[in-house]
Amino acid sequence: MLPRLLARSSRPALRTARRAIPVSTPIIPTCPRSQFTPRLLTTSWHLRNPAVDTAAATAPADAHLAPAPAWLHEKVSTAALWLRDSCRCEICVSPSSGQKSFATTDIPASIQPKTVRVSPSGELAVEWANDIPGAAAQGHASTYSPAYLDSLHFRKVLGEREPSDFTLSDRTIPYRAWNAETLRRHLGGGAEKLEHRDFMSSDDAYWRALFDLEAYGIVFLKNVPRDEGSVAEVGLRIANLQETFYGRTWDVVSKPDAENVAYTNSYLGLHEDMMYLVQPPRIQLLHCMDNSCDGGESIFSDASAAVLEMMNDPLEREGVELLSEYLVRYHYDKHPFSYRQARPVFNVRTDEEGRRELVNVWWSPPFQAPNPPYVSDAGHARHRAWQAAAARFEGILSRGDNVYEVKLEPGECVIFDNRRVLHGRKAFNTGSGERWLRGTYISDEDFTSRMRSADREAVAAYRREKGLEGGEGRKGSDERMAGYGSLGGWLRSPGELPGEALEGKLWRA
Repeated sequence: MLPRLLARSSRPALRTARRAIPVSTPIIPTCPRSQFTPRLLTTSWHLRNPAVDTAAATAPADAHLAPAPAWLHEKVSTAALWLRDSCRCEICVSPSSGQKSFATTDIPASIQPKTVRVSPSGELAVEWANDIPGAAAQGHASTYSPAYLDSLHFRKVLGEREPSDFTLSDRTIPYRAWNAETLRRHLGGGAEKLEHRDFMSSDDAYWRALFDLEAYGIVFLKNVPRDEGSVAEVGLRIANLQETFYGRTWDVVSKPDAENVAYTNSYLGLHEDMMYLVQPPRIQLLHCMDNSCDGGESIFSDASAAVLEMMNDPLEREGVELLSEYLVRYHYDKHPFSYRQARPVFNVRTDEEGRRELVNVWWSPPFQAPNPPYVSDAGHARHRAWQAAAARFEGILSRGDNVYEVKLEPGECVIFDNRRVLHGRKAFNTGSGERWLRGTYISDEDFTSRMRSADREAVAAYRREKGLEGGEGRKGSDERMAGYGSLGGWLRSPGELPGEALEGKLWRA
């Protein structure tokens, strides 16, 4: 929905007591200065005095460690800056916070290995010549396990406007594209309207719902308490809430002289929210408080299915290119708020094998700004071709077999992916009853972070159950970077260093 924070006088009265909304504000403990020695990231070691148990930080020598052959010593010398910067011992990385206690710029330019030893299993131990002064004073040495060395990947030289793979927004569960019928079958197979109490109290039910949310882009809860704070409590169960100029939570209810189409009783077409922001919300929650009027059914459509339909049609090659490259302008301009952003309809990228991969879909007609042709577009032919392709995309989205329709009942909450599942609403009669929804958002980064914490075995079991081991999902950033080769693999090979493979890698974006 397109939300609006309404004055209390315009909200239907509640008969239930309001509960306090939990606030995820971190509590910072205080302690005597003698018990707390901060690790500060400065450029001068004499300004730091980290409290480190040197004996614990420097592991005892493994009896199986033997001097490295000359070719390995030479490779460690070549990669000395990378290896030293990647040390994870207790002197270099705080065991409690996981944060570095030195800056990369603290490493002397002349850093070199003094001794290099290696075990038959591939463990590497390095003592450094000309180490960081504060670390050297504590008897610092670096030890690297084979698994850790294999996790350190070379980086790809990026093309123009190509994002770093390290910053990719990974998917834990691949897409499962749907139309109305396949979603009905999914919801009818035991996933329909999960009990609120199970979602809030059972880890199994919670993770099952989140896996469904990432795979299908939509889940439903039922028997959510009729309380203004409930939608925030459900959202906070997933991750932190994304506050916008509408507030932390907001209401969708019809009002006279509405400044937003969502606050009328008119038909509201399929769209996504907040496309005029740099980071539109990833997850949207809508909790139904009242829906006693005639009409007002909610409608949903899976944009990823529409995109795949066009991408798999050879006749749509030009249309897909236009929708992937032509920037559409979005804005919100209602005093005192003014936001604007431009983005393509299809956010796609090409992998190293030349395959197109869908990342997000951006489509919100109610908030499109005037969208002029490019100055180089003679006769405006490209502008007209884009409009025709966009019309075909809209036609697929709103085609009857692709639109899932449901009338939310009081106590139900729909949770959906705002960057994939488009939503709208049928017209309703305000004279026949009330329609009131409460909403909130969750950001992409916070949702992705939560999904990365999922148990790997549970993820693998869900993927097998749904037949999602591969194919429909994007390759994760770790998988992509692994394809560029690892430091461990390169160190184990006595061959020469590939041309400029390490040159300047630490400093490239």
